[in-house]
Amino acid sequence: MIVSRLDEYRRRICRVLVAMASLCVVGLWVFETETQVITELDRIAYPLLLAAFVVSLFLMLALPRWHRMAEWIAYLSFTTYCLVGVAAFGHLAEQTRLYTIANTLQWMPMLYVASFILLQRRDAVIAAALVFLSMSIPIVVEFSASDSYLKDRVLGSLVINAYLVHLVILVSLSLFVMTSLAFEQARAKAKALETMASTDSLTGTMNRRGLEQILRHVAGGSSGEIGLILIDIDNFKPINDTYGHLAGDAVLQAVAKRLAGVVRDSDVVGRWGGDEFLIITRDAQLTDVIAMADRARQHVGTHVLAGMRVTLSAGVGVWDGQGPWADALQRIDRALYSAKAEGRNRTTEAATAPNPIPA
Repeated sequence: MIVSRLDEYRRRICRVLVAMASLCVVGLWVFETETQVITELDRIAYPLLLAAFVVSLFLMLALPRWHRMAEWIAYLSFTTYCLVGVAAFGHLAEQTRLYTIANTLQWMPMLYVASFILLQRRDAVIAAALVFLSMSIPIVVEFSASDSYLKDRVLGSLVINAYLVHLVILVSLSLFVMTSLAFEQARAKAKALETMASTDSLTGTMNRRGLEQILRHVAGGSSGEIGLILIDIDNFKPINDTYGHLAGDAVLQAVAKRLAGVVRDSDVVGRWGGDEFLIITRDAQLTDVIAMADRARQHVGTHVLAGMRVTLSAGVGVWDGQGPWADALQRIDRALYSAKAEGRNRTTEAATAPNPIPA
C-alpha cells in the first residue's frame, strides 16, 4: 500500500516535470527566435524535443500502463539533445556560441535529477554518472584539438567551471541518496529489533513488555474509556502435564490466533504471561467489552484446538486512563480470579473499587 502510494507520487512528479519541460522548450524556442540567438541545430532540435515531451505527457495521462515507457522517452530524448548539443559546441556560430554553451550547461544538471526520479537509488547513481561521463567525452576530445574553441579563456573557464559544478551536484545527489538509504536500512533494522523485543516468540502476538508500553502510552492521554480483557485458559496445567509442553504450546498458538480473529484492527491482543492473554480496546463501553470477551470465549470454546477442546475465563473492565495502569490491571485480575473461582468458562466484570483478593 505504502509502496504503491509512493510510486503514484513519483509518477505525479514525472508528469509535472515533463509538462514544465514542454513549456520551457516552447519558451526558449520563442525567445531565441525573437532575439535571433537560436542555432541551426536548435531550429531542428526544439520541435523534435517538444514533440517527444508532448507524446510522453500524453502517454502518461491517457495510457497509464505505458507510463514507464513514456518516462524513458522523455529522459532519453533530453539526454540525446544535451549530448548532441555538447558535441556541437565547436561548430556554433561565433556570435551565439557563448549563449548556447552556457544555456546547455545550465540545463544539463536536470538529467542527474531525472535519473534519481526515474531509477532506483544505486541504478540512479550509475545512470547519472554515465550521463556525466558521456557528456564529458566531447569536451575531452575538444581540449585535445589544436584549434579548439576551448583555448579561449572565457569559454574554456566557463566549461571547466560548469563541469566542476555538475560533478559536485552529481556527487552531492549520490551521497544524499546513499546516506538516506543507509538511514532507512538502519531505521528498518531498529524497527525490526523493536518489534522482536515486543513480540511473543511463541504466539506471534505482543508480549508483556509491548503491552505495558501501550498501557503507559495511553495512561493520562486517553480521550475515551479503554477496555481491558484479561483471559486465562482453563485447566491449562493438566494439558501440559498430560499431553506435554509441545501440546501446550500448540494450544497457546491456536488460542492466540482465535483471539486475534475477534478483535478490531485498532485493538491489541497479547500474551500477558503463561497462559494469560490481555486484550486492550480503545473507545469502548463496558457492554462492548463484555460482548467482546464473550465472543472470544465462544470463538475458542466451540472449536477443537490442537486436538482438544479448551475453554476460557475472562475478567473485564474499563479504565479511563487516569491513575496507574497497574491498579486498573489489578482490578481486572481480581475479576478473572472470580471467574475461575465461580466455575471457569465465564466472563466476570471487574468491581469499580478494589477488593481484596480472597485467601
